[in-house]
This record gives sequence, structure tokens and C-alpha cells, in this order.
Amino acid sequence: MNMNIEKAEKLFCDNATIAFGNDSFVMGFASGESASVYAFTPAHAKRFLQYLTFRVAEFEGAHGEIKSDPWTPDIKSPIQVTPKPRSGS
Repeated sequence: MNMNIEKAEKLFCDNATIAFGNDSFVMGFASGESASVYAFTPAHAKRFLQYLTFRVAEFEGAHGEIKSDPWTPDIKSPIQVTPKPRSGS
């Protein structure tokens, strides 16, 4: 693909969700109250996973290991977590 990624609009993704049916994966990427949703064939979804894995490994090779908490299915974005009320408020 001949695309200049430097000129593409960039949004911070603060939440993502993925669903699937018999013949497709549907991935939604949210930034605030806006979202973009993409449909992938199963083969394209697997290639996306392989490419993302490759690029993360490249990043870590250049910048060191990415430290993160273990992933769980119900993890929430730190941007979307509602702060606990302070006692006495």
C-alpha cells in the first residue's frame, strides 16, 4: 500500500472492542465519543495480529520491553475509569 502515514489524521485510541461472526471480525476503535469500526475477514484479522506482533517486537528492539499489567477481558482504559470519590466529599 502506498500511503504517507505521516499525513494521515491521528487519534488516540482509548478503547477498543472486537466481535466476530461466522465470516468476519468487527473491530471498533474509540477516541472519546467517536469510534471507527472496521470489518476483517478471518484471514485479514490473523494477518493484522501477525503484523501488530511484528511491529511491537520491532519497537521493543529499538526502545526496550514495554511494561504493562497483564491483560484481562474486562480491563478498562485508564482514561475511561471514573475516579473514586474522596471521603468527606
